[in-house]
Amino acid sequence: MVSYYTTSPQTRQVADEDIQVTPISYYARETRRRNRVLRDDLRRAEPDGILNLVAQRGHSWDSIATSTALHALACKMKGSTSTWDLKDARWQRLCALTFQHLVEGEARNLANVAWSLASLRCKLFPFQDLAKQVVLHAEELKPQEVSNLMWSLAHLRFHHVPMISSLVSEVVKQVSGFSCQDASNTMWALASLAVAEDRALETLLPSAMRNIYQFKPQECANTIWALAILALSDVELVEKIAEHAVDIVTEFRNQNLSNFIWAFAKLGHKDEVTTAKLLQVSLGRLSTFSPQDLTTTIWALATMDYRQDDFVASTLRELQQRAGVISLQPQHVSNTFWALATLRGSDEPAIEFLCASMCSRITEFKPQELANFIWSMAITGERGEPALVCIVGQVEMTLHEFSCQSTANFVWSYAKLGLNEPHVLCLVKEAAAPKLNTFSEQDLSTTLWAFSTMLHRDDVFLDHWMCAISQKLLEKPVKPQHASNILWALASIAFYDGPFFTTLTDGIRKSIKGFAAQDIACCTWACATVVHRDQSFTDLMASEAADKLKYFDPQSVGNTVWGATYLKTSVSKLYHSLSDLMDATTLSCYNDKVVAMVARALMTGFAAEMSWDVFHRLQQLDQNPGISALSLWLHHCRHVQPCIGREMQVMSVLARFQPCRYVQQAILNVAALRLAEDGFLTDALSLVQELLHHDATNIIAGHLHQQLFDGFYGAEAVIEPLQMKWKLPSHMRGHSGTDYDKQCRLLEHVLSTAQKGDAWSVVTTIERFSVDGNGWLKIAGGGKGMVLDDLVRKLSPQPPSLVLEFGLFVGYSSTRMAYWLRGHGGKVLSVEVDPIHVAIARNVIEFAGVANHVSICLGYSEDVIPHLKETCCGASADAVFFDQRGTRFHTDLCMLESEELMKDGCAVLADNVLKPGAPHFLWYLQHSPHYDLTVVSLREFAADRIEDWMALGIYHPGNSGPAVFFPKSLDRLAFLTDKARAHSCNADGPCEVDEDAWARHAQEIRRAYDDVQINPHIVRIIKSSEGEPFVDWETASFGSENAGFVIRG
Repeated sequence: MVSYYTTSPQTRQVADEDIQVTPISYYARETRRRNRVLRDDLRRAEPDGILNLVAQRGHSWDSIATSTALHALACKMKGSTSTWDLKDARWQRLCALTFQHLVEGEARNLANVAWSLASLRCKLFPFQDLAKQVVLHAEELKPQEVSNLMWSLAHLRFHHVPMISSLVSEVVKQVSGFSCQDASNTMWALASLAVAEDRALETLLPSAMRNIYQFKPQECANTIWALAILALSDVELVEKIAEHAVDIVTEFRNQNLSNFIWAFAKLGHKDEVTTAKLLQVSLGRLSTFSPQDLTTTIWALATMDYRQDDFVASTLRELQQRAGVISLQPQHVSNTFWALATLRGSDEPAIEFLCASMCSRITEFKPQELANFIWSMAITGERGEPALVCIVGQVEMTLHEFSCQSTANFVWSYAKLGLNEPHVLCLVKEAAAPKLNTFSEQDLSTTLWAFSTMLHRDDVFLDHWMCAISQKLLEKPVKPQHASNILWALASIAFYDGPFFTTLTDGIRKSIKGFAAQDIACCTWACATVVHRDQSFTDLMASEAADKLKYFDPQSVGNTVWGATYLKTSVSKLYHSLSDLMDATTLSCYNDKVVAMVARALMTGFAAEMSWDVFHRLQQLDQNPGISALSLWLHHCRHVQPCIGREMQVMSVLARFQPCRYVQQAILNVAALRLAEDGFLTDALSLVQELLHHDATNIIAGHLHQQLFDGFYGAEAVIEPLQMKWKLPSHMRGHSGTDYDKQCRLLEHVLSTAQKGDAWSVVTTIERFSVDGNGWLKIAGGGKGMVLDDLVRKLSPQPPSLVLEFGLFVGYSSTRMAYWLRGHGGKVLSVEVDPIHVAIARNVIEFAGVANHVSICLGYSEDVIPHLKETCCGASADAVFFDQRGTRFHTDLCMLESEELMKDGCAVLADNVLKPGAPHFLWYLQHSPHYDLTVVSLREFAADRIEDWMALGIYHPGNSGPAVFFPKSLDRLAFLTDKARAHSCNADGPCEVDEDAWARHAQEIRRAYDDVQINPHIVRIIKSSEGEPFVDWETASFGSENAGFVIRG
């Protein structure tokens, strides 16, 4: 290049100062002049004009001119809503020129190019080449250029590690020259790129601290936002930013306000003064907030649990108005609903609006937005069918895209909403199973809780789940809440794995001090429910519970005391703490389930008087203890420590709190009968006369009145009468809508239509009641009645003197068997836990005239059986009929064996072993050397579409053979049968299992029996040549030749 100057650089005198002048070539000066002219032209031109200049003059531009044109275009387009066609040849020409001149560009030009491209959101430019040039020229960059390049990288989400590293080095070197804007932009960029560069932050944070009071609103918002994103809990800096923000808050733009509040929430920083000031300014500007700012603000308030109902309501109104113009983005809808749910808002119009907004754009919702929305529905209890159908349908199609947390949150919400569609649960398992190992501890806990809440048990999935959580346990003990949730969930679906429980409880020991009251209660209850016996662990839990019992809610008290007692824990310390809580205030908070658990625990734990103290205190409070607790107290004072005074007190309370006058009358009739039986004839007569005065049509009271006058009960056996004061039933209260509605109507029907003193008339009347549209009753009628007759007349040793029945219900089967036994003086002893059923059945039996042949033991079978030998005066049973919960049959049978309560040849019959099922019982009879199993396949009573089985085994204690071991596969079957039974006996609503569902269930259980090798010999009811039905026992194959089975009679 030819120099304009003919000599070398020289020194000349200017104003008495020596200045060194560097000669500039003519061409360089000309280029600068042209660039100045171009700059002026670019300033005057609009975006289209700038592109025209590119087309006309671009071929002669150098790197400076090109970057200047690009910078001008970016400045003109900034904040503009207009766009241009990216295929525009002029724009493509500008990009090509920019790329062409990259190697010529100096550091400043590179920074300008990057900033311009980022401002224009141009992601098609080859940034790799730009980044290489920046790395080469990084040391030439000035502070503003460094921050601009960082900002550009963040804006374009371009993560180029060498370029970032070079820029971070320059930040460290030049931080002292950074302006407030440079510092805040750089921190914002690092946060946006998720680059927690300690080198840069260690210099930027002190710089921000020194200059904080010079920060403008945008810089304040950017800095605190960056701190939040990078999770930098610099409390001092945050407080200084907040203090400065209060002074300049009126200068904040809308986005600054929402971002500042968002950052507070993200950092978990509590500053009510600053937050209130930000909200005050925001409230006046809500109409100008963007939907993003509105949803960000309300989300932040929810995250901070900062309740501002007026602000939230105004925000929701503003969002609804915006939605009237243009529909809200899915993220805005999801975040708003999440915030409303988190704040426990119950704004029904707002929820309806959000649900409608979701439905209108459902296909655009991302997985996390779907999960958050249905979570919000679960929290607010929103069960609107259109919205549920819409969101669940979309989830079904996209569930495989869900993250681990979103999957767990969805299934939790699905369970919380009371939904339980099998195909949806299968989809959840298919989506979750491959990635269970990547689930967090909380996600695993949440997922298991959800499946257990829905009573959904899949042992294959549970095995995968246990492998995943076991890996977490190897790393560290599970958190208290998660540990208690896991134990509770597994116990709720009756899933027990001894080694896993041991591993989990070993981890709990290490962190027991951090367990909350509810966690302790759940762990104790769960271990007791699955009978996980670990004395040292349960002693530890009981001791910890005793120390914290005053902080327990009522349900936790009940769960803990019951669980600790059931596991035979050292409970003296726990009971001492419990006694301190037994005041009127505490007891008044206990519901009937808690009272029952506490009463049972105290009875079982040899603290009966303490249990009775609970009864008396509840009497003083005039509080209903509930059926279960009253049953426990009646069992104790009738069969364990007989006391007629206490029995009458409990009977009085039982009658008093029944909403149905027919049930009340039945209970008081039984109370009079019990008084007469125990020799309190004066008290019995007094009560009977009151009952007859109250209702002269009371047949049972009239019958007892006659017996008392006829001397049926002999002479008065006591010196001092009880002189009880009874509350008689109200004439105004009927039986409609009570828990015992059908049983009440049945009793009324029997007393009004059957023949008094005719047992068979009573039996047929009960059957007719059930088939005549009055509601199905679970009785062994129809073909089952024929099998029951054969049990007494043919199958048991003849003539039978004692039949044990488990499950009295309304007294149908006991009356039917007593009908055949009375001819030779045989008796039925029936065990029933429900005192209302006992009262109704006792009235039916008295009316049928077989009271002398039926005795009733009130209580749980596990409590009654140990006392049966004494109750039966040493006699053993000729026959046993099981008609209670099928999953208890085998347990009760083993107890009968150990107590030697069955004769050799005793016939054991069980109903409902297919519907709902009794897998352990059938397995036991099939594999025990003491029995030969035969089942009768027949139709369920009054439900011809449903197959059911009655199982028969003849007991021979002398037969020897190996002990019976139960395969684990039976546990899931047992769970399914109990689940079906629970749904059919829904105490909180109508029966959830109709006839078709029962028919399907029976066939599913039958197939499941085949899978686990339960394959009994089956006989059926056939007809004789005369057309009379009978059980074809002759085809029974009882296997062992020495079984001794014969048809007797």
